[in-house]
Formats: sequence, structure tokens, C-alpha cells
Amino acid sequence: TLADEMGATLSARAEAQGLSSSVSIPAALPELVMGDRARLRAALENLIDNAVKFTERGQVGFAVSAARAARGRHRITFVVTDSGVGLSKKELAQLFRPFGQASAAVARRFGGSGLGLAISRRLVDAMGGLIGMEPAQGGGSIFWFTSRPGLGAAVLAMRALRKLMTRGLASAKNSLAAAATSSWAATSAAR
Repeated sequence: TLADEMGATLSARAEAQGLSSSVSIPAALPELVMGDRARLRAALENLIDNAVKFTERGQVGFAVSAARAARGRHRITFVVTDSGVGLSKKELAQLFRPFGQASAAVARRFGGSGLGLAISRRLVDAMGGLIGMEPAQGGGSIFWFTSRPGLGAAVLAMRALRKLMTRGLASAKNSLAAAATSSWAATSAAR
């Protein structure tokens, strides 16, 4: 799954930098959701790259959780943590702007264009989610974003068949039509 792939990516990059890592992907995540795998991957890779890049020693982490939302949807929350340089409130205001760096000193020390978080914000916005950052206790950062994908086409089709058996043809036909005309590609974003 994408969550498992991103957890493995974070762990491998952390190990290459001599960092410890933690990954938390609960088994209770929905098996198949409708979402944009490419956008999710790009946003997560930016956050993971930054976590490893700005952490010289200590730990980086990746966690995923899901909560039910309206109309058979879920809210998936992705969290990337680090024990790196951390940010002040003033620096935080610059973060999600194109070419924004936390400070000139951090830009000189770690490099980068200042586009990664701006790109991540646009990707998350395009998926109808939210993105943010909070300082971690004791230093470092907690970056998170939410995505609100729908259930996968297979799950929707099974629900339509269940409706056919219990409520009749008209209700099932509407449900199948909704599943077939979804604009999202089926994505295994979680287990």
C-alpha cells in the first residue's frame, strides 16, 4: 500500500542518515479508498525529505490514521515528525510560501529551493485536505496533512449489490452509476 511504501521510504532514508525512525500504520485503515495516489505520494515525499534533511541526529517518524466522515468517506491523516532544527513562529509563517525558507541561515546550511512545502500545500489543497506544522516538544517539527478520499469502486459496487438485494433495482442502479462515474482513480492509500 502507499502508506506502507512511504513508511519504508522514511525508514530507509533515516537509516542512510544514521537516524532512528518510527512508523505507525494501524491495521484498521480502510483497505481501498478513492484518491490521487500521485498527489499523495508527492506530498508525503516532500515532507519525508524535509524531515530527514533537517534532522542531523535523533529520530524521524511517519504515522497514518483514519476517521469516518460523511457519505461513506474517510479522513486520512498523515503525520511526519522529526527531532531536527525546529522552527520559530516567525519562521513558520514563511514555510508554505513559494521560495520561502525558514531563515537565510537554515537555507545556507541545508540548501533547497523553498518550493517543497509550497508544492505540498497545493497538492493537499487539490485533494480537499488541510496541511500544517506544529513545533514538537523538545525540538523538531510535526508536519501533518489530511486527505478526504472516498471509498474505492469495489466497495461502492458491493454496497450497490447489497442495496439491490434489500431495496430494489432503482436504488442499486443509482449507487452503481455513482461508483462508475467517480472522477478519482482507485488507490490503495491505506491497508
